Amino acid sequence: MVRNLANYFLTRRWYVRSKSLKGYSPVLATFIQVSDILLLVFINLLTWRIYKRIDPDWTPTLTFPLVLFCIVQFVIWFSLLQVANLPKIPRTTRTLVLVFNVLRISFIGLIILFIFKYLFGVWQVTPALIFLFSALAGITYSVAHIVSVRLFKIYRSKGYDIHKVLVFADTYSEDFIRKILEQKEWGFEIVAIISDSRIIRSKFEHIVPVYSSQKDPVEVIKKHVVDEVIYSRYRFNEEEFRKVILYCFKTGIIFRMQSELSPVDDIKIRLEQLHKMPDLVFLNLPGDNISLMFKSFIDHAVSLALVLISLPVFAVIAIAIKLDSPGPVFFLQKRVGLRGREFNLIKFRTMVKNAEELKKLLEKQNEMDGPVFKVRNDPRVTRVGKFLRETGLDELPQLFNVIKGEMSLVGPRPPLPSEVKQYPDQFLRRLSVKPGITCTWQVVPNRNSVRFERWMQLDMEYIDKWSLKLDLLIFLKTFRTVFLRTGA
Repeated sequence: MVRNLANYFLTRRWYVRSKSLKGYSPVLATFIQVSDILLLVFINLLTWRIYKRIDPDWTPTLTFPLVLFCIVQFVIWFSLLQVANLPKIPRTTRTLVLVFNVLRISFIGLIILFIFKYLFGVWQVTPALIFLFSALAGITYSVAHIVSVRLFKIYRSKGYDIHKVLVFADTYSEDFIRKILEQKEWGFEIVAIISDSRIIRSKFEHIVPVYSSQKDPVEVIKKHVVDEVIYSRYRFNEEEFRKVILYCFKTGIIFRMQSELSPVDDIKIRLEQLHKMPDLVFLNLPGDNISLMFKSFIDHAVSLALVLISLPVFAVIAIAIKLDSPGPVFFLQKRVGLRGREFNLIKFRTMVKNAEELKKLLEKQNEMDGPVFKVRNDPRVTRVGKFLRETGLDELPQLFNVIKGEMSLVGPRPPLPSEVKQYPDQFLRRLSVKPGITCTWQVVPNRNSVRFERWMQLDMEYIDKWSLKLDLLIFLKTFRTVFLRTGA
């Protein structure tokens, strides 16, 4: 199956490559999408203003067909931008290719708008107006993308928007590795190389750790924060190849290879291009790119709004915590986020000041199986802390983690580093998406009675079945948990 798909994709270069902004920080992804929307509005207003100067007698009246035409015009162009992969600022694609893509969707948009005009008889929209809009849109987006590419090259060369990659290499890969190391503006950072080539070792081991192919490749991947694995070998070991790609599939790491062969079935495949070479990308993640873009936008917009609305609640809780027990208002704890990135989780303090020291005395009372520690009537929890836990209000400060791009509103809960070390490989896939403030487990009544393996299965089901509708349902159920106080 995969071999047939590979041949199909590789023989059709018109195939649209990845449209996902997942490789970006959420702030950048949101900024790019909002910029595209505002640019469309600006172009439309500019078109009307210029056309009014060309034809002073043109006086459009606000009719239903005209309003519908404007809505369709916006939807068509926004959709074409997504299909043509233009919201994503490419790492290696040439500027001329970008301009060609913009001009191509300008022409397609022109044809669709003409068809719509004549089908629905929108007489106020003249052919000249459609031509003017398409021309302005093509020019504006071409300029915008040229500028964006230049800015992002500078941005990535400064060490931002970095994709951490592990490369399987042989002598054949020397030029490829050198390109990645030299082209800082691509935003790739090689964290390790697995190769037995003397040339590769002699030329790169002083820059990047080079491991022998005799080492277990899975253990090498586990040692590093890895966003992508690039298999760049002229000849490959089938056993090694299968082991690595299956591990990437289980844990949600993106897998690239510079070959048309693959022994793996039933995973998502897409064709991308890295330095003019076609790569088949294997991943096991949500793939509805437009929905993912809206999720990122909603995360930041809703979190910012909730923070502003909840400021009085923050103040009341802070005062209550201070009056109830000595110690800080907030509790910072190291957690593991997207693909092993560690960050400081922010919560309202719900325990006594020396809670971590007392934990060792309570380990025998742990009511959870697996690596998770939970005690139902934990004596370390303060009176105010008990209320905050039951209502879920202790999680409120994590809105700042969402705004910082470390978390999402909905997603698997971020685990402790000590817990991740005890995970079986198949549970590491829950780290392949951004952790959330709330999740399926969080809204289950008496969640502390849920066994660890079932908790992990709920997270896997969330990743496999993800949609904006599912996020909305979980978000609404979270409010039910807050009001019914079933979160303890």
